[in-house]
Amino acid sequence: MSNKFKHELEKIEIPKELHNRVKIGVEKAKAETSAADGYHELGKIKKSWYTRKITYICAAVVLFFGLFIGSAFVSPVMAKMVSKLPYLGQLFESEPITSEIVEELEEMDYPIMGVGVSYQGKKEIWIRIEGSQDYVDGIKEDVEKSVHDILGSRNYDAYTIKVSRYEPIENKEMPEVSERDKAEKRSLK
Repeated sequence: MSNKFKHELEKIEIPKELHNRVKIGVEKAKAETSAADGYHELGKIKKSWYTRKITYICAAVVLFFGLFIGSAFVSPVMAKMVSKLPYLGQLFESEPITSEIVEELEEMDYPIMGVGVSYQGKKEIWIRIEGSQDYVDGIKEDVEKSVHDILGSRNYDAYTIKVSRYEPIENKEMPEVSERDKAEKRSLK
């Protein structure tokens, strides 16, 4: 604004009541715009209260979850209950995979003679079944499917399943031990 115009505005008399109303209106407008931006005192108080409330709720949830999981490691009853929950159940699997496979296959009346797990080179589960080779070949697919289902229920997907016929070790005659080997064995005792 030019000085002349400003000077002319100052000369105009405004009634005191109108001047006070204008001041109140300007202050109210400033308060509304600053509250919309989150800078008003009342806005800060509400924002801070909500932040604290959310923080307390999150802390309570984390504490509850920690106590829940911690109690499952201490109490067998809680561990059994937690093991039934998806994803958490993998933490508390108490029965070895081989035991579960043997139980399942014995329920299906298969003559299981051994189940083993190998981690050398690649992950393998091998199953030895008693009977003729024709019998083993006949049930091989069913056994592999059952074992695959058990592995899938535990999210074990990197295993190779090998089903074979159980061949008992025959009582072969032991080769004679030489005198030198006998003497060496006695010296080790």
